Amino acid sequence: MTQNEFYVPAYVGGAIRGIAVELVNGTNSDINALPRNGVYYVYQGQKFPLLVLDGVTVPANSQKIVSVELHDEAIPSTDIKLMVDTAGLKGITATVSILWGV
Repeated sequence: MTQNEFYVPAYVGGAIRGIAVELVNGTNSDINALPRNGVYYVYQGQKFPLLVLDGVTVPANSQKIVSVELHDEAIPSTDIKLMVDTAGLKGITATVSILWGV
């Protein structure tokens, strides 16, 4: 894990149906997301993307919301963790929301 990755345990017994990321840019410059930026689930050391921010640009002093509906939803087990990768997003505050279904 690097300082730019944040892990949390997944809830067991439901399905991940959607992900939304709110990106707030508090700087005076546009910030471009890197190909690795996004929300992943991690199982046995492997990262699987749920939402990738590649190609997203957050204009200076503004916010952007990126979301995805998962039709092939992920069903967490006790072994997975959720991870948010924010490497290179200096000046961005990222808030992640997860839509859980049963």
